[in-house]
Amino acid sequence: MNSILSFLIMPLTIFWLILIAGIFLFLLKRKRTSLVCGIFSIIWLAMISFSFLPELLVRSLENRYPPLLEISQFNPKDSVYILVLGSGYKYNKNLPPNDQLSLNSLGRLTEAIRLLRLLNSSQIVLSGTVPC
Repeated sequence: MNSILSFLIMPLTIFWLILIAGIFLFLLKRKRTSLVCGIFSIIWLAMISFSFLPELLVRSLENRYPPLLEISQFNPKDSVYILVLGSGYKYNKNLPPNDQLSLNSLGRLTEAIRLLRLLNSSQIVLSGTVPC
């Protein structure tokens, strides 16, 4: 159930669902609604294809929160969980683990290790899927 839901909310799947709905409505002689679906699906595809929108959303979050350069706000004895969001990998048993990670994943993991070394009693929590 979880994999079906995650498949349905993927941006490219949304594009295909809107486009198929537009074609279906066109066959039902609902030309105006099918035209709206067709135009919206093309706009949606353009929005997810170009990096402008994702970069705009990420930039707004990055500018809101400064980088963690000083750890003086943390008590060294406190346990802190460092969450590393997954960002892709390619599973190949012939490659070392760091070559299987995407550049974004590798950068995130490197930053988490830097923070782990600064905060002695912290733990790293990784998200994403487990390779088969």
